[in-house]
Amino acid sequence: MEKHKFIKLILRIIGSSLLIIGLILTIIGFLHFGNFESNLFMLTFIGLPCIGFGIGITVFSFSQNIARFIKNE
Repeated sequence: MEKHKFIKLILRIIGSSLLIIGLILTIIGFLHFGNFESNLFMLTFIGLPCIGFGIGITVFSFSQNIARFIKNE
Protein backbone atom coordinates (compact mmCIF):
# COMPACT_ATOMS: atom_id res chain seq x y z
CA MET A 1 0.00 0.00 0.00
CA GLU A 2 2.86 2.36 0.80
CA LYS A 3 4.33 1.70 -2.66
CA HIS A 4 1.10 2.81 -4.33
CA LYS A 5 1.06 6.09 -2.41
CA PHE A 6 4.63 6.76 -3.52
CA ILE A 7 3.78 6.01 -7.15
CA LYS A 8 0.72 8.30 -6.98
CA LEU A 9 2.87 11.05 -5.49
CA ILE A 10 5.45 10.67 -8.28
CA LEU A 11 2.69 10.75 -10.94
CA ARG A 12 1.20 13.88 -9.39
CA ILE A 13 4.59 15.60 -9.38
CA ILE A 14 5.34 14.59 -12.98
CA GLY A 15 1.86 15.55 -14.20
CA SER A 16 1.92 18.93 -12.48
CA SER A 17 5.43 19.63 -13.75
CA LEU A 18 4.47 18.77 -17.33
CA LEU A 19 1.40 20.98 -17.04
CA ILE A 20 3.39 23.97 -15.77
CA ILE A 21 6.19 23.50 -18.32
CA GLY A 22 3.62 23.14 -21.10
CA LEU A 23 1.84 26.32 -20.04
CA ILE A 24 5.10 28.28 -19.96
CA LEU A 25 6.20 27.01 -23.38
CA THR A 26 2.79 27.70 -24.90
CA ILE A 27 2.66 31.24 -23.53
CA ILE A 28 6.16 31.95 -24.87
CA GLY A 29 5.18 30.51 -28.24
CA PHE A 30 2.00 32.57 -28.50
CA LEU A 31 3.80 35.75 -27.48
CA HIS A 32 6.14 35.28 -30.45
CA PHE A 33 3.31 34.42 -32.87
CA GLY A 34 3.73 37.45 -35.13
CA ASN A 35 7.54 37.56 -35.06
CA PHE A 36 8.59 35.55 -38.11
CA GLU A 37 12.32 36.05 -37.54
CA SER A 38 12.08 34.15 -34.27
CA ASN A 39 11.61 30.40 -34.10
CA LEU A 40 10.12 30.60 -30.62
CA PHE A 41 6.61 30.03 -32.01
CA MET A 42 7.65 26.38 -32.42
CA LEU A 43 7.61 26.09 -28.61
CA THR A 44 3.81 26.06 -28.89
CA PHE A 45 4.00 22.69 -30.65
CA ILE A 46 5.97 21.30 -27.70
CA GLY A 47 3.91 23.05 -25.01
CA LEU A 48 0.44 21.96 -26.10
CA PRO A 49 1.16 18.20 -25.97
CA CYS A 50 2.91 18.71 -22.62
CA ILE A 51 -0.28 20.31 -21.30
CA GLY A 52 -2.33 17.36 -22.55
CA PHE A 53 -0.02 14.73 -21.08
CA GLY A 54 0.25 16.67 -17.83
CA ILE A 55 -3.51 16.85 -17.42
CA GLY A 56 -3.85 13.17 -18.32
CA ILE A 57 -1.22 11.99 -15.84
CA THR A 58 -2.59 14.20 -13.07
CA VAL A 59 -6.18 13.03 -13.59
CA PHE A 60 -4.97 9.41 -13.69
CA SER A 61 -3.16 9.86 -10.37
CA PHE A 62 -6.34 11.21 -8.76
CA SER A 63 -8.66 8.64 -10.38
CA GLN A 64 -9.14 6.57 -7.22
CA ASN A 65 -10.13 9.67 -5.23
CA ILE A 66 -12.51 10.76 -8.00
CA ALA A 67 -14.13 7.32 -8.17
CA ARG A 68 -14.52 7.20 -4.37
CA PHE A 69 -16.18 10.64 -4.41
CA ILE A 70 -18.62 9.63 -7.15
CA LYS A 71 -19.45 6.37 -5.37
CA ASN A 72 -20.25 8.18 -2.13
CA GLU A 73 -22.44 10.77 -3.84
